[in-house]
Amino acid sequence: MRGLKKKATKKGQKNMAKLKISGNAIVLTSDLKLDTIKKMEKYNPDALIIFNETKNGDREEVFKIGSGAISGISVFGITFAETNKAGLAVATILLPETIPNDAKKQFVKDVFGNTIFLLQDLEAAVKTSCEELDAAYAELDKIIVEE
Repeated sequence: MRGLKKKATKKGQKNMAKLKISGNAIVLTSDLKLDTIKKMEKYNPDALIIFNETKNGDREEVFKIGSGAISGISVFGITFAETNKAGLAVATILLPETIPNDAKKQFVKDVFGNTIFLLQDLEAAVKTSCEELDAAYAELDKIIVEE
């Protein structure tokens, strides 16, 4: 089920992902570090996916984030290929040059608005999953002994 949904935010909660329009470029900065995304791709790739349950009980991939050599942003997911100075994951794509300057923001909202909402939902879930993974691996350090 795709569609814009109103986000319930707690008082004082900051927005996660940030999107900047610079000329014909869209620069999307996640609240996740690129290293975190890569770690989750390796150890828990399902944490990077939003699934819907189908009528017959199967899971259907709706949205996914990941890392790659080339950035990409679509209604189906985001590929992050860059980082900023803080190590946060960045995806940069170009807008069509035919879009007038005064229409770019509305175009981005119309085309990528739901993508940003889904990313924000996924960022929170990935952070929790990564914390759980880190805790589990910390336990392994207690169990594995080198002689």
